[in-house]
Amino acid sequence: MTRAKVYLLSRRGLLPKGHRTRPQPPATMAFPDYLDGLEPTTFAYLRAIRRQIRLLQQEGQNWRDVINGLRPHTAELWRRLPYGERRRFLSRVGPWWDIHRHRLAPTAYRRLQGLLESGQAEVLAGQVIRMQVQGQGVRVKLKPRDGGPVRELEVAAVVNCTGPDYDVTRLTASRLMVQLREEGYLRPDPLHIGIEVDEHYNVIGRDGYRVAGLHYVGPMLRARYWEAIAVPELRRHTQNLARHLLERPA
Repeated sequence: MTRAKVYLLSRRGLLPKGHRTRPQPPATMAFPDYLDGLEPTTFAYLRAIRRQIRLLQQEGQNWRDVINGLRPHTAELWRRLPYGERRRFLSRVGPWWDIHRHRLAPTAYRRLQGLLESGQAEVLAGQVIRMQVQGQGVRVKLKPRDGGPVRELEVAAVVNCTGPDYDVTRLTASRLMVQLREEGYLRPDPLHIGIEVDEHYNVIGRDGYRVAGLHYVGPMLRARYWEAIAVPELRRHTQNLARHLLERPA
């Protein structure tokens, strides 16, 4: 039986890295010394992280150890970045952070590498110009990132793997979120990557004031904390909210 070919298209043609079979926990939970005292800019942090990776690799360690050590502190690093630097991070560094931070399980990574090596999967960097249903499939016209000639593919199906849209100004699928937005009970952050909340997860309304009794925990916390997708971070946010609610006067 002939196996269908899979095209993996994204703007930059990046793929997630793989986890190790036996991941190592961070050596310490303390804030990294090599980042403390730095000017809070995207590239100052990036240079320091790369330097730390080179140092650890000379000692036989792995770049994953550096990324894992940052995990408890990404919210603080994000807090320190001013608005302009956050925007710079999202446009210049964010995609590379994602593929190193959000890694594939070893088994999935090996399977993906096997598909790439066999030619059954192919990575493409570019953007879709047009898609058109044709017969039992779809004709896709692509503009390559490297400026090469437009490419056309005939495929059986197109699967959108871009994930959820965190810009609440464009949300239409969730009737609840649409209603909250239209009635002014929430507002997007300036970067449109989530919603605004205060330090106790109280949602901030359109008027700039917190909405009494309305709290939020979920991936849209990335606007304030950046890391709010994986279970450990969501668990911590949930615990913080529960603690706050229990400590409030009756």
